[in-house]
Amino acid sequence: KPDVTPIPKAVPLPVEISGRKNKEIAHIIVHDKKITLNVYDNGTVDGDTVSIFYNGRLLINHQRLSGKPITVDLTLDENTKLHSIVLFAENLGSIPPNTALVIFTTPSGKRYELFSSATLQQNAEIIFEYIPL
Repeated sequence: KPDVTPIPKAVPLPVEISGRKNKEIAHIIVHDKKITLNVYDNGTVDGDTVSIFYNGRLLINHQRLSGKPITVDLTLDENTKLHSIVLFAENLGSIPPNTALVIFTTPSGKRYELFSSATLQQNAEIIFEYIPL
């Protein structure tokens, strides 16, 4: 297994997110530096709201999940091996916990479907390990 460098934190995390534990829901090795992230409400659309962080930087703030995706195009930093996506539950909707369907795609055609669950005490975290070919 290759040496793993710590995930850089570009800015200090907001108090709300740093006070919660991150639960890793997936660790995915990718060979493409470009990734498209689509986030949907999982199951019943019940008013779940999330903020999304990439390596400690806020990408999406207080967005309601629905059947229509929240789409984010990311370009991974080539100088960093590990990349963190954190889904921060702003609320629990009408049916706790805050759940999401997260679909990642890459230009080479890879597709990953993940189910996340977050609470007001625990974030959902996805780790990408970037290994260029």
